[in-house]
Amino acid sequence: MFFKWITCSCKCIKKLELLRIGGIQNITIESSSLENFRPRRHYNDPLHFNISGEKLETIDVELWPTYRREPNSNSLKVFAPNLKHLKWKGSVGNVQNLGKLMSLEKVELLLRHEGNQFDTVIEVLCNISWPKVVIISKETIKAMFQEGSMGAPILDNICDLSVHCISLNDDFVPAAGSLLRGMPNLNILCVRRAGTWIDAETSESCGFGMEYWKLQNLAFLHQLKEVTIEYSDNGSNEIEFARYILEHAQNLKKIVIVLNCETMRSKVVAEIVSRSKMISTAAVMIRVEAH
Repeated sequence: MFFKWITCSCKCIKKLELLRIGGIQNITIESSSLENFRPRRHYNDPLHFNISGEKLETIDVELWPTYRREPNSNSLKVFAPNLKHLKWKGSVGNVQNLGKLMSLEKVELLLRHEGNQFDTVIEVLCNISWPKVVIISKETIKAMFQEGSMGAPILDNICDLSVHCISLNDDFVPAAGSLLRGMPNLNILCVRRAGTWIDAETSESCGFGMEYWKLQNLAFLHQLKEVTIEYSDNGSNEIEFARYILEHAQNLKKIVIVLNCETMRSKVVAEIVSRSKMISTAAVMIRVEAH
């Protein structure tokens, strides 16, 4: 009844936040005035969204698998032809329709797939007209390039990319390489740590050196301007990737190496800065950020 009241009676609503949603399984909102929609579920019920609004510019949604339920127990259906900012965090769920979303300016996809949902991820991503600014998680990238998946979407419009991952470990680098090969117009690249020390991965981070990155033939290198890379504790893959950029991105203006503690500084200077034969006059900045 509440959502029907919003649809029928709230003719000038601009922003709607739904916090601690519980006891409701189906939410349908149709609004001719709504511009910003932000739902958060805090209870263990399956949740099905059906959102429609021609003026919708921002959708910030979190959908996680419900405890002891199937991963697709949640669903999302959106009609928002003028949507500019989509932030989608959580599980893929059962995405019935996102439309083409031709007006997007920024996309944040921090998704996790449960079970065999790779094709669902690809189907969703192929329906997006990718904007210039993208923030994407490691799990989403791996789903896009999983063996046997339907094929990656076209990404050549992206200029500003941020990758959220714990580290450039060996399990992730091939998918990251596939992603970067499809972005010929990239100007800004950020690879930052996401998660906590408790989430730290145990897989190796030392199997992909300079020669691997040379073989990728990354088309954006000649126009890359800014790079930020967060260095993990055992991150020789990060070291090699940073060196590759320094030695091949001729128009690079700035590269920032982010450390978790000051004691790493001398190692990074020795292994990245001192060993690299820089091809540009880029400023190299080393920054310490405690997590």
